[in-house]
Amino acid sequence: MRSAPHVGAVIVLALMVALLVGLASFAITSAAWSSSQNASGLVNAWSGSGDSDGDDVPDIPDNCPLVANADQADGDGDGVGNVCDNCPDDHNPDQTNTDAIVNPPGDSPGDACDADDDDDTVLDGEDADPLDPFACRDVDSDTCDDCAVLAVPAPPNDGTDTDYDGLCDAGDLDDDNDGWFDFIENYLGTDPLDSCPNGSTHDAWALDINRDTFVTVVGDVISFYGRIGGTGGPPRSDNWWVRLDLNGDNHITVVGDVLKFSGKIGQSCT
Repeated sequence: MRSAPHVGAVIVLALMVALLVGLASFAITSAAWSSSQNASGLVNAWSGSGDSDGDDVPDIPDNCPLVANADQADGDGDGVGNVCDNCPDDHNPDQTNTDAIVNPPGDSPGDACDADDDDDTVLDGEDADPLDPFACRDVDSDTCDDCAVLAVPAPPNDGTDTDYDGLCDAGDLDDDNDGWFDFIENYLGTDPLDSCPNGSTHDAWALDINRDTFVTVVGDVISFYGRIGGTGGPPRSDNWWVRLDLNGDNHITVVGDVLKFSGKIGQSCT
């Protein structure tokens, strides 16, 4: 009859063992979960910014940290994932895209695969400066780059063009289109950028010596009276010989200078 207490003790002991085993299992599972969370935290802390694109790849070493790409595909092996590579088929780890900087907004392809790096519409192989949108070519040979003003080829608008003849002043021999080359006007002292005087003190048209906007014998040709045969040399105080030396040869002559009025008498400028 003493066996009953013994059996009860065994049952109590078994229950206590089961309880201890359960607690141990819980502790191990909890520790594993905690360890996992700590490891994740360490990875995120190491990456510095977590997982910005939410693709389960930490920003470091994510090859597209701002665009989700769990597969990390990188076809050209340049370290930049295909989904964010501006030239996915050309190795370009620096991702240089010149036109986005010098000619915004530019285009999306990087220089490595862009046929027009500066986006000035002139292909790189034909562009005088493929990285500068304001330099491309000079098809009208006026010495002003066709892209100088608009960052696209525009020969009629490639620089200051005083007389609107399609040639920029830098390459136009007659900026005001009055029939007198700029270098002669500079020599005579007339305005190479204006074809007609705008006042009595404004000398602009080489034949209009008295600056009244008309070419006449009395007002202009008469200025040569008594001065035919004059020559240059050190400029005189009145500088009359320079103003009458219409062909710029340092001599005042009928053939070289006075005959410039032939067919011009009676003309006027505006």
